Amino acid sequence: MTRREELDPTSSLWDLFAVYLHVLRTKHGLSCAAVGREVNAARQTVSHWESGLLRPDEGQIRGLDALYETGGLLEWIAFHAEIVHDTRWQMQHLHLDAKASEIRLYERSFIPGLLQTPEYARALFTLEGIVDDVEGAVAMRMARQKRLYSPDPPHLSMLIDEDVIDRVIGGTEVMSKQLEHLLDLSEMHHIFLRVVPRGQGFHHGLIGPMKIMTVGRELIGFTEAPLGGKLIRNPKEVSQLALRLDRIGADALNRAQSRDIIRRALESLI
Repeated sequence: MTRREELDPTSSLWDLFAVYLHVLRTKHGLSCAAVGREVNAARQTVSHWESGLLRPDEGQIRGLDALYETGGLLEWIAFHAEIVHDTRWQMQHLHLDAKASEIRLYERSFIPGLLQTPEYARALFTLEGIVDDVEGAVAMRMARQKRLYSPDPPHLSMLIDEDVIDRVIGGTEVMSKQLEHLLDLSEMHHIFLRVVPRGQGFHHGLIGPMKIMTVGRELIGFTEAPLGGKLIRNPKEVSQLALRLDRIGADALNRAQSRDIIRRALESLI
């Protein structure tokens, strides 16, 4: 199945946008190259628009509206797609996460899902109270982690607030096992775990959790939100997210110092 065949215009405005672009181009009997010449884009870029892999900028969208004589409809669809919540973002995020060769993230509230123990995940799902099948959710999360032990694991660069280390989830026994697990994972060659110290005060992660996944040649961002999140595919926005992660990393402890912080938190629970 091609990427364009995976699009679902009934559940995503961006998918609707991509599908409609393909419908309009074929209706007008134009090639991708012809459309590209009209709106200053490469033939492959136009194809990626119709597959949902890339999105035209504002000027290109206006050019497409003029070319297809849609009276501004494309611009309106893009506007609403940008501001509304997409119910498939979380599902798409997990799908992309499973294929990513590199994952960079920052977390300020909880241990990242890829690094959680079953007990910690179970306590979190139970306390959140938003998952009907807790054991099914735990099993799914543990299944995602199998990639970390594969012959070709993803490269992980994880930044977490010191508050995450100190926040006891599920009781001292559960948290002790979680911190021990973090220490073990931090020794793996493909996992770079660093802690942002509480004493840092302000840093660029306080706005909320964020992630960038490398999937093939594409960089895809994801920002967390209650009951879901937001996927970011616009290269300019992903670049801004990467810069924010770099700034957070500049304020973080190095790997050895981060392990010391985790060990001290563990010792305080024993």
